[in-house]
Amino acid sequence: KIKILFKNYGWFALGWLLIFLSISLFSVSVRGKEVTAHFFDPSRVTPQRNEVLVVGIDDKSLQSIGAWPWDRKVFADLTQKLNTLGVKAIVYDVLFLEGRSGDAEFKNALVESKIPIILASKSDNGAYLESFLSNTAPNVTSALANVTPDSDGKVRSFPPTATIKGNCVDTLAHSMFGIYTRTNTCDDLSLFSFRHTEEIKTVSVFDVLNASDTDNSYKDKVIFIGSVSLDLPDHFVGMNGSKIAGVYVHASIFNTLLNKDSDK
Repeated sequence: KIKILFKNYGWFALGWLLIFLSISLFSVSVRGKEVTAHFFDPSRVTPQRNEVLVVGIDDKSLQSIGAWPWDRKVFADLTQKLNTLGVKAIVYDVLFLEGRSGDAEFKNALVESKIPIILASKSDNGAYLESFLSNTAPNVTSALANVTPDSDGKVRSFPPTATIKGNCVDTLAHSMFGIYTRTNTCDDLSLFSFRHTEEIKTVSVFDVLNASDTDNSYKDKVIFIGSVSLDLPDHFVGMNGSKIAGVYVHASIFNTLLNKDSDK
């Protein structure tokens, strides 16, 4: 009877064991990780932190201020205005790699700023392209703005830091997290899986420039400035398959780090 039971059920159990092993091996493969990630995409969100605010280069601003690229005096005025409004820090997801009209005013605004400011840099085929306005003052630094989607085109993870020519270079959101929490962030090369914030509060650049100096809604906010207009580049694929501006990726990463909600 034992032999009959094994004959009847042993192969059945062996079959399920092989299926289980196959699923396990698939789940740790590159393709398997993609399928698993895609399955859990709808749950990959985290609550909006009150400290995080995106100041968007949107259609309203482009229509009011003028076509892109803007004179750098616009960013000088924006930096001064945000200082006046009492924000805690500024992250520019805008590349300032070459000289342009208004640079003198912008540089003066950076020097006069009383708050930390991070300017975007990028890695391009192994070369590190840093803003020429970086380090114009002790409170002005730069960090990597590169965003690398997964093989299916969606953005789910980010390297906190990168090694370029033997040097540790921090990324935008991770660098701001270090400044905000007063911790050393350039010490981890592990890939983090971050959670998107469904709707990060956004204010138009135009509205900030025209805000009352007594408006307290900006006080103590960490500001991420970048393009949110679909007519400008720097867009990626979000969790729901729709386009997401790069500045929202950086703001979401910072938001995730504040919530201590990342998956390593």
